[in-house]
Amino acid sequence: MGIVEEEVLEALDHVRARSDFLMAGGAGSGKTHSMESFIREVYAENPQSSIVCITYTNVAVNEIRNRLAIPGLQVFTIHEFLWELIRRFQKNIRQALTNLVNNSVIRTSLDLPVGTDFWEHPIRYKEWLSLEECHVSHAEVLLIARSLFEDCPLLAKILGDLYDYLLVDEYQDTPVDVLEILLEVLPKPAHRSLRVGFFGDGEQAIHEGGKSRDVVKRALDNQRIKLITKRHNRRNPAAVMRLIGNLRTDGLIQVQAVDVDAPNYGKEGTARFIYTNDKPLDISALRGLPYCSSWDFTSSEHTKLLYLGKSAIARENSFPRLMEIYSKDRAVEYAKTIDKALGKIGVSVDRDMTFGEVIGANTDIAAPTRSQQRAFDDDPDLLSRAYGYTFRDLVTTSVNSDRLLGTKKVSELDDRDRGEKRDPLINHLMAIQFIRAQYSQGSFNSIIRSMSVRVTSIEDRVRLAQNLDWLSTAGGKPVGEVVDYADSSGLVIRRDAVQDFQKRHPYRCARVFEVPFDEVAALYSYVEDFSPFSTQHGVKGSEWDNVFVSLDNGGWNMYNYDKLLGAPDSDGSVESRSRMMLYVTCSRAKENLIVYAHAPSPGALRQAREWFGDENVLPVG
Repeated sequence: MGIVEEEVLEALDHVRARSDFLMAGGAGSGKTHSMESFIREVYAENPQSSIVCITYTNVAVNEIRNRLAIPGLQVFTIHEFLWELIRRFQKNIRQALTNLVNNSVIRTSLDLPVGTDFWEHPIRYKEWLSLEECHVSHAEVLLIARSLFEDCPLLAKILGDLYDYLLVDEYQDTPVDVLEILLEVLPKPAHRSLRVGFFGDGEQAIHEGGKSRDVVKRALDNQRIKLITKRHNRRNPAAVMRLIGNLRTDGLIQVQAVDVDAPNYGKEGTARFIYTNDKPLDISALRGLPYCSSWDFTSSEHTKLLYLGKSAIARENSFPRLMEIYSKDRAVEYAKTIDKALGKIGVSVDRDMTFGEVIGANTDIAAPTRSQQRAFDDDPDLLSRAYGYTFRDLVTTSVNSDRLLGTKKVSELDDRDRGEKRDPLINHLMAIQFIRAQYSQGSFNSIIRSMSVRVTSIEDRVRLAQNLDWLSTAGGKPVGEVVDYADSSGLVIRRDAVQDFQKRHPYRCARVFEVPFDEVAALYSYVEDFSPFSTQHGVKGSEWDNVFVSLDNGGWNMYNYDKLLGAPDSDGSVESRSRMMLYVTCSRAKENLIVYAHAPSPGALRQAREWFGDENVLPVG
């Protein structure tokens, strides 16, 4: 089985001594590898051991299952694990849910109080909350589970009867309620047979905002768990390690791996801070920088460009009009503003009137906001076009980028339905672009399987080739023209959901249909992870040779990189979140790192020189 790491041996010693443990380490220290090694050693000692591993994301679940194909090992997301544990106890769930609703812990429009008999059917775990339909979602599962553990001590015994070991991957992303169950509600380790192990890095707590670290610190202070520290870094070159060492606040000093098999053995690498003062840096300018000449910008395999805001990605990745339509349609926003204002004064309007008629009949009801008026000034036709559509259409149209982007693919092991959040129109456009992408790769069988019409003759194949030739060169044509052609040719016909969406939201469809189809191709490339662009939130656990990090706050008030650089020692929540996010993104680099800021303050530049070194802080443009 090879040499076992001393940290894994230490963990094994702790569990033999009836103690729980925390294995903590910085980025690239191989925490997941150590967890896998621990699992293998446990099974080697006792093949009958029952182990469950819980982690934050579906992707992480799939990765662990893929790397550890061990019969008997169970791997769940945190919410799946809790629901699997409690779902059988419907009477207790109803009582807990009743208490949470009546005490307004779970907010609802139901008439209170409710009784346990309000729920006529078994409570189900779904993606959304609907108390009337007996559905609870992620947040409610956590609250119900905590309530059951606190009120029903037998549940802890049931957990111990089911498993010998419970391992928590990426503990810093684990919801606080779950950590408190494991570290404060469960009996102390000496009084139970279940052993609990935690793996992670408190400096990467970008989802729980550091709250998880406080719970773990309490457990360490009162000796509830034993700390094991991994100090070696096997991913980052020396230049990147020096930088991320400056970003840590817990005193951990990582050292570069000393074994020749480590990916970063002997690597110096580069870590640069670049900035512009006049014109912001765009992707074309980045490509032209001399120290990016070896970067591969054509795919996401070796290079990653990380932005905090999705709008910046849309701009750089060439689907800005689609993003504007879905996330910042000021006409839709203004209609919703008017609808809200009418509701406040108790005025009811016929929503089948046009938007223009509603405004005409209710002059001065609500002025556009500053951003709305600016959009109308920049594009005078935006508001006038919207006037001709029904008020119902405008106020029921979503202003949410998730309806455009869906769920971005982050790994080959990401098997989620990335279209679950998108509206039917965008899913239809993705289906058309899928055909175009398959055709460019020569995957004719895949195309034929995805089509609605059958190909049964040579003539059908000739006609199909002609239709695909047209579609492949249609990138510059309006979306509406491509949709019509794909439908009439049978390549991708309009399903009922798409037709219904067009009837209910003709305004949104009209705007999308004017956009060049090239933007759909760029959107497809982004969500399927064929492009090098990604949000900073979605990269933890991944690594690339070359990493570019933009310090544009992207409209988020939860982050402020200039403030972080100006006051790096501040313990403010904004600075703390910004620091942890910067740590996570910078530590993805295996070879070269570039951190970019536009118009940084003098204080920010001084701090950048201290962190990166004077010779690595460079103006561009």
